[in-house]
Amino acid sequence: MTYLSLIKKTGRYRFQRGIPADLRPFFPGKGSTWRENLDTKDQAVARQKCLEISARVEKLFQDARRQLEASRKLAAPNRPPPDVIHRLVTHWKEHELYRRAQAVINGDPYSYGRLIEENKINGGLRPPEKSYETDVWMKHREIEDAQLRQWMNELILGTGYTLSERGADQYVFWNALRNAWFDIMKTEEKWYQRDYSGMPTTLPAPLERPQAPQLAPEAPRLSPKAQTTLTEALERWATPSSVVGSRARADRTIIEARYAVRRFTETHGDLEVPQITRRMAREFRDLLCRIPKGLPKHLSDLPIRELVELDLSDYENRHAGTINKTLNLLKAIVNFVKSEGDFDDNADSTNPFDIQIILDDFVDNKYEPFSAKDLNKLFSSPIFSDGLRPKQGRGETSKWLPLFALLHGARRGEILQLTVANIRKGDQAEFHEVSITTEGDKTVKTLSSLRTIPLHPKMVELGFLEHLERRRKLVGDNGSLWEGFDERAKLYGRSVRWSKWFHGYLAEHVVSDQFKKFHSFRGTFKRFGNDARVPEPHLDAICGHASSEVARAYPKARNASGTHDSGYSMKTLFESISMLTFNGVDFSKIQ
Repeated sequence: MTYLSLIKKTGRYRFQRGIPADLRPFFPGKGSTWRENLDTKDQAVARQKCLEISARVEKLFQDARRQLEASRKLAAPNRPPPDVIHRLVTHWKEHELYRRAQAVINGDPYSYGRLIEENKINGGLRPPEKSYETDVWMKHREIEDAQLRQWMNELILGTGYTLSERGADQYVFWNALRNAWFDIMKTEEKWYQRDYSGMPTTLPAPLERPQAPQLAPEAPRLSPKAQTTLTEALERWATPSSVVGSRARADRTIIEARYAVRRFTETHGDLEVPQITRRMAREFRDLLCRIPKGLPKHLSDLPIRELVELDLSDYENRHAGTINKTLNLLKAIVNFVKSEGDFDDNADSTNPFDIQIILDDFVDNKYEPFSAKDLNKLFSSPIFSDGLRPKQGRGETSKWLPLFALLHGARRGEILQLTVANIRKGDQAEFHEVSITTEGDKTVKTLSSLRTIPLHPKMVELGFLEHLERRRKLVGDNGSLWEGFDERAKLYGRSVRWSKWFHGYLAEHVVSDQFKKFHSFRGTFKRFGNDARVPEPHLDAICGHASSEVARAYPKARNASGTHDSGYSMKTLFESISMLTFNGVDFSKIQ
C-alpha cells in the first residue's frame, strides 16, 4: 500500500496514512490521519522519503499498540471527582470576574456590548422574547454548549483527568460552569447599574492544578515533524504563489498582518499554531480594545502589556471594525496553513481567532462628504491660495493629490501608485486618460478598481498638465507622478504619514471632524455627481465601484494600455465627468 499523496494546489507530495481509531489518543495533535509534507515535486524523491517515514510511523504504531494492550489491564480512565471540578470552576470564576472588572474600570467601550450578546446566547438574565423563533433559540443553545465545552477542555488540560462523553462528570462540570457563567453575568450587569458590590480589585492567585493519579503507562515519546509557529505561518501566507494567474497579497495587507502577529506574539509568545486557544485569542482581543489609535511612535513601539498599563485617555478609542480586521488577518493566516495540510488533524476544530466583535449597525461609521463650504475653506487655505508647499506635504503633492481625489473620486492608494506614464493622451485628442492598473508592483482593492478614466477638464484648467511635464523631465515616464513618493518600497509608510499630516492640516484650516478625512473626497465626488445628475453607472465606472448588474461586464473592451475598460467609451465618460462642475465651489483662488 502506498501512502504517497499529491497536494494539487502546490504540486508537492506528502506522506498520508490513517491512524487506527484506538491508537489516536497516543498521537495528540495528529487527529485521524498522519500527514507529513515531503517538500518536493519530484515523484522519485518523494517515494524514497515516503518509504523512510512509513517505516518510522509503523514502528510508532507498533509501540503504541503494545502500550495500549498494557493499559487495558489497568484501571479505567481517570474522571475528575466533584471536588476537583469545584476547584477548577471556582478558579475560573474568580479570574473571569477580575478580567471583566478590569474592562469596566478601564472603560472598555465594547464590554457591555459583549455582555448583551452573551445574554442573547444563553438567556441567563432575560427570558426569550415572544417573537423569538425556535430555530434561533436552538442556534443559541448550540453556541452556548460549544462555548462551555471549550472552557471545560481548557480547564481540564494538564490535570491528567479526562472527561467522559456523556458521563456524570461531564454533566456536573457542564452545569457547574454554566451556573458560574450566569452568576458572572448577573454581577457584571449590576456593575453597569452602578452597583459595584462583588467587584474584585486584586488579581486572584494562580491555580495549582490538581493532578490525577497515574493509572496508565506513558504514551510513546514521538518525534514527529515540528509544528509551524505563528510567525512561520505568517511568512508562508505572505509568500506569493508561483502559480500563473494567482494574486499576490497587497503590501499594505502584509504590513498589517505583520503588525497583528507582532502584537499577538508580544502577548503570548510565538506559539505553534495548534497551541493557540480561544482563551488566548480572547485575551488578545480584549487587550487590543484598550489600545487607542493614532499613538506616537514612542508609545506604539511598546509591548502591548506595557502599553495598556499607561494612561492613554487623551487618545481616541480604536474602532471595533479595526480590531476585527486584525483578528480576521490572524484568522486568515491560520486558515491558510490548515488548508495547506499542516494541521489536517485539527480540521474539525474552530479557528481560535473567530471571535470578532459584533458591530452596531445603528452606529454611523462612514466617512462624510465635504460640503461646498468645506471645500471653499480648503481652497482658501495657504497651500491652495498662497502657494505654500510644506515639507511634510511633499511639496507639489500637497496641492495636486487632494484635487485629483476630489475630481476623480479615486482612492488614496490608487492615486499614489500612479506613474507619469499612467497619464496619457487618449485616442481622441480632446482629453487625457488616467490608467489605474496592476502593472509592475501596483495593487488595487478589487477587480472593478482596474479602470481607465478621462482626466477631469478642471485639472487641465488648473495647470496639471504642466505639473505632469515637469515630473516627466525630472523622473521620466516610469517615475512617480508625485513628489516625495519615488521609492516604491517606502510607498505605504509614506502614504500613511502623509495622510496623518493632511488630516492635521484639515483640522487646522478646514474642519475638525473624525468623519471628514482624505477618504471623504471619494464620497464628495459621488455626492456632487448625483447633484449634477450624472448617471449612477457612469459614477461607479469612474470611481471603480463594483457594478450591481452582472450584464454590465459583457461590453468591456481591451484598451490601448492592455486592460479592459469600464464598459463605456472614453467619450461617454468624459462627457459625464465634465458635468461635475461642483456647484458652489470656488476654484479661482487656487494657484
